[in-house]
Amino acid sequence: MTIHWNEQNKIRIRESDESQQKHLIVKSLVMLHLKIKHKKDSHWMKLYSEFPIGDKKICDVYYENIKTKEAIAYEVQKNVSKKWLEETNEFYKDWEVYGMKTSDYIIIDLNKLSNNIEEMSKQIKELII
Repeated sequence: MTIHWNEQNKIRIRESDESQQKHLIVKSLVMLHLKIKHKKDSHWMKLYSEFPIGDKKICDVYYENIKTKEAIAYEVQKNVSKKWLEETNEFYKDWEVYGMKTSDYIIIDLNKLSNNIEEMSKQIKELII
């Protein structure tokens, strides 16, 4: 994968209506906490939002650490239906990122997060660490 330096650390908005407000806040907090966690070794990190994975999937936040050889896709979802979960598990089951030892995904269920911004931030930090 090529590093697109001018696209890193930008928070992209795919849908712009008020119903997506919490989704955007969560995506921003995920990126913020990843940057804080890896600030000493940020030069080893790739961080993108609304990142295409394959031909048919766009993850909300994509994190890659070249030093530790790990890639993680964060999926922020309001409705984690059984069908969506099965399709997502099937997609990521064989997901491999060239040059990485591990590639995984984390689902962040918006319904399980607090609406209080400070509490939400703590919950997201726990998911990342």
